[in-house]
Amino acid sequence: MSASEKEVAFYLTLVRHGQTDSNKDGVIQGQSQDLDFPLSDKGVQQAKLLGKQFSQEEFTHIFTSDLSRAKQTAEIILSENTANFLSIKTDARLRERSYGAAEGKTYAWVKRSAQVAGTTVPAYTPPGAESLEQMRQRAAEFFKTISKTCMGHEEFAVGAVKKNQQLKTLNILA
Repeated sequence: MSASEKEVAFYLTLVRHGQTDSNKDGVIQGQSQDLDFPLSDKGVQQAKLLGKQFSQEEFTHIFTSDLSRAKQTAEIILSENTANFLSIKTDARLRERSYGAAEGKTYAWVKRSAQVAGTTVPAYTPPGAESLEQMRQRAAEFFKTISKTCMGHEEFAVGAVKKNQQLKTLNILA
């Protein structure tokens, strides 16, 4: 680690959006606005259950993708939380992978296409889709932003923690 870099530590809670009808039907939604459907009844129930699980969790920041299914999940979780009165920050870098030509198609279609291309499903990049490396870079940029947020947080301590020293931490829901 160089002298200009500092270690940053924080708690991070990652949550996947609740179920949509497209998820249930095995259809890939990706980032397409045309396929950005709200949660199904089951997805709403999933988010409420998770909200109850986190009802007393004191989050310092809440981030979500700008897609409606992710925002709806975060809103439901936060509505069940009695420890926070935070606003939800949306960030497009938290979107799921862009699947290009595969968006609106089934997982079975992707599996067949990957086989024809001579690769595995996770490694397959459909035409017009985001590669795994592009998705990783996007996620890394988001986490760099979170790290900078932590560094600038008034209550956040950086460095070694001595015995019996209280460390106030950030607890981020994304």
